[in-house]
Amino acid sequence: MQHQPEWQEGYKLINLDQVMDLTGMTRSPIYSLMAAQKFPRPIKIGKHRVAWILQEVQQYLNERIAERNAKYNN
Repeated sequence: MQHQPEWQEGYKLINLDQVMDLTGMTRSPIYSLMAAQKFPRPIKIGKHRVAWILQEVQQYLNERIAERNAKYNN
């Protein structure tokens, strides 16, 4: 059985526009990366609304920075 993370106090939810602002990506690449399981998936917060957990998007960006730094520090 796959572990399902639980909501933790302090999580902040952000919408797609905010995700795009943070990452510099447009909608299409974000959804392509999600389909490839390489970008955090949103959570459903309403009948027609989803949101991303800010900390997960920040973690994604931190991992990209770490990859870049590892590449250029070797």
